[in-house]
Amino acid sequence: MSSILAANSDFRKKKQLKRSIVFNILIAGKPGSGRSTLINSLCGRNIVQGGTSYSKLDKFYNNEETLDLEEISKNEIPVSLRHEIVELEDDNGIKIQLNLTDTLNLNNNLNSQPDIQLINNFITSHFDDVLLEENRLKRNPRFKDSRIHVCLYLIEPTGHGLREFDIEFLKKIGERCNILPILCKGDTLTESELKLNKRLITEDIKYHKIPIYDFVSNNNNEDDEEYEYNEYLNGLLPFSVIGSNDIYQVNNEEVRGRKYEHFAEGNIIIDIEDATKSDFVTLRNVLFISHLNDFKEYTHEILYEKYRTETLSGNSNSSVHLPNTNQKSFSNTSGSYNESKHEYTNNENLSIEESPTVIPDNVDDNKDTSYLAKEEQIRLEEEKLKQFELRIQNELLLKRQELLKREEELRQIEKRLELEAQYK
Repeated sequence: MSSILAANSDFRKKKQLKRSIVFNILIAGKPGSGRSTLINSLCGRNIVQGGTSYSKLDKFYNNEETLDLEEISKNEIPVSLRHEIVELEDDNGIKIQLNLTDTLNLNNNLNSQPDIQLINNFITSHFDDVLLEENRLKRNPRFKDSRIHVCLYLIEPTGHGLREFDIEFLKKIGERCNILPILCKGDTLTESELKLNKRLITEDIKYHKIPIYDFVSNNNNEDDEEYEYNEYLNGLLPFSVIGSNDIYQVNNEEVRGRKYEHFAEGNIIIDIEDATKSDFVTLRNVLFISHLNDFKEYTHEILYEKYRTETLSGNSNSSVHLPNTNQKSFSNTSGSYNESKHEYTNNENLSIEESPTVIPDNVDDNKDTSYLAKEEQIRLEEEKLKQFELRIQNELLLKRQELLKREEELRQIEKRLELEAQYK
């Protein structure tokens, strides 16, 4: 009997390991802040190519003309989103399907308010998807949760704390998403400069009441050891990281690091996983090991539930219109994850628990209500489809505008080369 139970246990374990844990991360930061390098470092391999953000100022510098701010404002390039799916696997065979969303050209225009609004709409749209799925008459058993579970916001070490855009972005996005502030390019700072930048950023976060992720208050802290560890993590914020796309041989071992030349001692290679140089290893462990399920639970149980309550009560700016939940035969529903805080689960689909249905007073009313409910569901699906088509059209329009601007750039370069050839 024990052998049968052991065989069944092994079978369940193998079946569970075949299914990946879905984890959605948003990487946000200015062009040149090291977003692509951080993505590659977290994944342990080069997934994306850096330097893909485009600056509208390039052509003005190339033309060697006086910068005209009014002309620059007319040639704004909007923020766009880049999506990557990466599958990670640890030594125990546990797989994580990492859905990465990168922000291109964020805060690259004089007016950056549309950038914040676009990203906020992107995050909110995934809340709307879950809300619509909850209110369907027939739900999709394979529905995948696409809500952003954590946002890594890269902050440049200026020595002056947070900029105005940083404050506005973090306040707005923090209402819908867990935020971890990241101090990028930590290798450019001395130890005293690093402490100064961390202190100033922390003071700005407290002064402006920015809702970043709190490791202590957002977790149960079941024992003293866990409480102390979460306090330690809060004390590290913002995490200072060093990223790299290069692999070097150091003492017959491959390390991902950064190479510094022109030193008297020769070339120096810094391992990005050296805990004395950066908080990179701590950040990676927080994301993929110790707090992965915590981020997901807080997104669903706190952030999403707050949005759901606002939407159903009519206090939200959501464009989703739901059926009237006060009718006789409608019962309120709520979504819940079948995930344990400390165990990996083999079910990443959204599980909806239905409350007991209310028995109608008469059969005719029940038929009429059922017919109205189906009509309302069809209308909701049509609205969702229209919103999706509109979003796709807007993205195509933005891409077309960017392509036209780059073609204009190429024409300017060709003209300049022709003029140079004539002078020669």
